[in-house]
Amino acid sequence: MGRITVDGKPASFSTKLEIHPDNWDLKYGRVLGKSSVALTVNAKLDKIRTRIDKIYEDMMKDEGFATADKVKLTFLGVGVMDEADIYTKFSKVCYYFYSKRMR
Repeated sequence: MGRITVDGKPASFSTKLEIHPDNWDLKYGRVLGKSSVALTVNAKLDKIRTRIDKIYEDMMKDEGFATADKVKLTFLGVGVMDEADIYTKFSKVCYYFYSKRMR
């Protein structure tokens, strides 16, 4: 389970990583030890943290604000489209309906 907190408001998501609770360091949010499993999981957690930090920084730079839910949804790839994608999809829908009417 991962948690993103922005301005004291949390948003949780599944990391799809599993570890035995006895091997978890609650204080540091990492797997204890130097086993291959611990190193692999910790490396994946570091990548997740890096991506989330980058998403947050980009939102703050581009939009001037960020929320935990917005960062989470962007991280998960939910509902993220740029203007060119929206225009392309809208054009295709318009063309489809226009061609149906013309038959």
